[in-house]
Amino acid sequence: MSDFKAFVMALPSSVEIQNQVDVLRNEKNRLIPDLGWLVGTINNSDQSKIDNSYSGHAVDHFSMASAQLLVLGLMRIWDKDGDRVLTTLQKIQNISNEIELKRHEVHPEWPSQALEVGFLESAIASSMSRASELINSKELRELRVFRTENLAHFLDGQSRDRERLNLSESDVSPTFNQVVSAAHETVEIIDRIISHWEFHIENSNSSIDLQAKYARMFWNALPKLSDAEDSAFLS
Repeated sequence: MSDFKAFVMALPSSVEIQNQVDVLRNEKNRLIPDLGWLVGTINNSDQSKIDNSYSGHAVDHFSMASAQLLVLGLMRIWDKDGDRVLTTLQKIQNISNEIELKRHEVHPEWPSQALEVGFLESAIASSMSRASELINSKELRELRVFRTENLAHFLDGQSRDRERLNLSESDVSPTFNQVVSAAHETVEIIDRIISHWEFHIENSNSSIDLQAKYARMFWNALPKLSDAEDSAFLS
């Protein structure tokens, strides 16, 4: 809501908070196309169209690349043990009473419940809890080690992250479902941060659903590749 955003920018630390919210929003939006591709691809029965084909390896590469881009994007967001996310939430929570007053000032005709008056602080605490749970999850810790050992460097199980995160014996190669789960939770947490600060709902799930629909359309239109391939390319 542009009216409310103009009002909230008068609050303490507002410029710093807005800058961090904008960074998180941009990072979140960069996740959505690759997340949508995987959502529309995983468990899609039309994937059988690439079975027993050579050109299907190129299509399979799309999914591998999307998963790796998602891992890199997630680690930018949750780097330094999620400090950017948790610090932003804490700064918003510190002025939650002032935010509630501004909401009431902008929308005096709205009921208190709609403005979250009296429970904005607890709503932010809930977001902090979700963020902390994800940060400390084995799922995200494994993705961090995979990023360090396979995407940022080639360290073959010898990274400091592996030792620091107590994953010395773990196979950290992620599944598509693991990456999708972490990305979905990250997107929802950032949408909540935007709502806490800007009093504005960004329904990223609808954007993910649209990208997933595009992926399903691709799979539906794809012919059975083993029948369509030109054997002359193999000679």
